[in-house]
Amino acid sequence: MSAIHNVTLSQIRAFERTVRLHGVHAAARHLGLTQPAVSRRIRELELALGIKVFVRSGRSLRISPDGAALLGYADELINTADEMAVRLSTGDPLNGTLRLGVSASFAVVGLDIMLERLNKRHAGLKTAVYVGDSNTISELLNELKLDLAVTSEYRIAEHIHRERTGVNVHGWFASSSHEFDKEILSPADLAPHHLIITPSPARHNASVMQWFRQANITPQRLSTCNELATTVRMILRGVGIGSMPVRVMKPYVEQGLAKELKAYPPIPPYDVWICYQVEELGPSLRQVVDLIQEVVAEENIYT
Repeated sequence: MSAIHNVTLSQIRAFERTVRLHGVHAAARHLGLTQPAVSRRIRELELALGIKVFVRSGRSLRISPDGAALLGYADELINTADEMAVRLSTGDPLNGTLRLGVSASFAVVGLDIMLERLNKRHAGLKTAVYVGDSNTISELLNELKLDLAVTSEYRIAEHIHRERTGVNVHGWFASSSHEFDKEILSPADLAPHHLIITPSPARHNASVMQWFRQANITPQRLSTCNELATTVRMILRGVGIGSMPVRVMKPYVEQGLAKELKAYPPIPPYDVWICYQVEELGPSLRQVVDLIQEVVAEENIYT
């Protein structure tokens, strides 16, 4: 068995309190223990890790180099344990860290607005945000690694509930200086150009490839990029023509930096959902779901 398996949280707390309160006596008083009990836990910790966490200097203790390295890990362990206790005792995902997964389009247009409003209502809230494709977000949801997500449906498990929030509409965008011979472009017209889309297995990639397949066309120069902001910069510089969410490109079109191409037929749109763990739905999580719907509607992120 690895030595780390013998380390207990009580040992870590005894060590951390002794460091922060500058002595075993103060740590024992804070923890409600006797001094020998605190000293014993520290010795057990040293034995388990094979290090010395303190160096005795006369009648005082001084933290060792190994102890200083351990202190950062101790803080993380204690904070995580305390957060876990609060969250599990209340059953509220907003007590602690809210694990949130979002699509790139929502992240670019609405995430900051949503988090700003949420933080005003829950000042102590921490968030762990994952921005990614629908396939990865679905896997994280299914594995209980996310509390809530804004994503297109993609193999959602039974323990995940979903609420529709709109339709993600994509178009083809080019630099404003890019000229075309035709006003309305077909898949065959776009196929010879350098095109940029999201990589598989993203839902958007599937939609674009379906668009070409239905026309029996294979694009000749197709590049992929998994980062929305980088794709925007490539479009604006004229590196290629990108398939992008219409709402994301709206400000660049309005500023005259990019233009939306008139393509027919349109790229197949797809539904976007707010997905969350069924057993966690309570007043707090319901508040987050409603807040997301509110931001989506105000910012016209999805149609």
